[in-house]
Amino acid sequence: MKNEFDKFRPPKGTRDYFESDLIQRELMESLFFGTARSFGFQRIETPTFEHFEVFNSTSRLNREKCYNFNDKSERELVLRSDLNAPISRAVVNNFSKLPIPAKFFFNSNVYRYRHYLSREFTMSGLESYGIKGYEAEIEILLVMNEILKSLELKDYRIEFSNLNIYSEYLNYITKKYNLDIDQEKILYRLSFSHSYQENVEILSSLPKMEAGIICQMLSCNGGIAESISLLSSFFEESPILKDEFDKIVDFDQKLVAHGFINRKFDITNLHGIGFYTGLTYRFYSDTINKKIADGGRYDTFTKSLGGKEIPATGIGFTLNRLMDLAKLQGSFQIKKPRGFLVVADDKIPFLDLENLLNVFRSNGWTVELEMIKRKFPQRLKYAKLKNYSGIVYLKYSDVFRFEFFDTYGKSLLFKEESSLNSFEDIFNVLLI
Repeated sequence: MKNEFDKFRPPKGTRDYFESDLIQRELMESLFFGTARSFGFQRIETPTFEHFEVFNSTSRLNREKCYNFNDKSERELVLRSDLNAPISRAVVNNFSKLPIPAKFFFNSNVYRYRHYLSREFTMSGLESYGIKGYEAEIEILLVMNEILKSLELKDYRIEFSNLNIYSEYLNYITKKYNLDIDQEKILYRLSFSHSYQENVEILSSLPKMEAGIICQMLSCNGGIAESISLLSSFFEESPILKDEFDKIVDFDQKLVAHGFINRKFDITNLHGIGFYTGLTYRFYSDTINKKIADGGRYDTFTKSLGGKEIPATGIGFTLNRLMDLAKLQGSFQIKKPRGFLVVADDKIPFLDLENLLNVFRSNGWTVELEMIKRKFPQRLKYAKLKNYSGIVYLKYSDVFRFEFFDTYGKSLLFKEESSLNSFEDIFNVLLI
């Protein structure tokens, strides 16, 4: 039974974030933004909601999996469920103003009804438009690699695949046997299959031998050579299939040339069917047994949105996963904020006091002036909750009096001076 107060809680799959969470996020964002900009990527932000057609034109959008609604003019709109389609739409709309290649990074909230534990979350990523070859993917992987290196993460590898290998093989089978099948539906179902027997059932409409070869592909762990061996007998009748494998070999060689030694071709990975249009790639961590980031080609998006076809590729990830992995490996430490609460006597001229405190603010300290009259224990509790280093008391009688307490209530510094300005030297002790 639902509690009557549930209506006043955040909706399921959303949460509130406070300073301790946001400070960590800001540090990660700063690392990501700085690294992306150092490679020539520029930030982009798209509207929170888009016309339904923007998403449905680029891939089949299941209305049950997103937040969609009609506005007052009965136009169907969708809360941003992904970033690739909106950014592609922005490229089409602003193509004449953009430098080509157009390289973007993003860090925006997305909304997905199907993710009941996390229906609103921040997605980050990199996109590149206008580069035909795999140099675009390599550059994106280099940016990601720099971020992971900055976090001192080592336990990861690059996994890659080519979805066109499956689609071209199905094209070959369709023409050879004159079949009428929904290739995309078959591949989509296979991408969610969990067993060999399930694969056999999904492929039951295909000739037995060809279905068996696809099943072998879906269980192949031998890398590029073994995958080519499986299908090489079909290259003569299907040159396009050979071309798709040639692309994989080319990409693998580029990875090696750029220092990516820990890599794996994974033909079993069908992630992104119906979305990506060829090469897919991801960073994978054995420590958490999960992907860190994943991406791929979507060369047809801009054409689907009314523009000319522009080669495009991109990768997406969440900063939270990077942060969790870094914490797990002990390479991400949040330093205690440098700050203190200042309790000042009313007799001290406010402008003189502010001039003094601004010295420390300009040096990166948080210096908060107490605005409430309360007892010391309550002030101490407040300073702890704000993660300050302690409390500074400034009083005036015949002389100025300075006292600094740490968050355990222990007095660490005490001094009396004739001038408020003389306390700047004492404050400077706290800046070390």
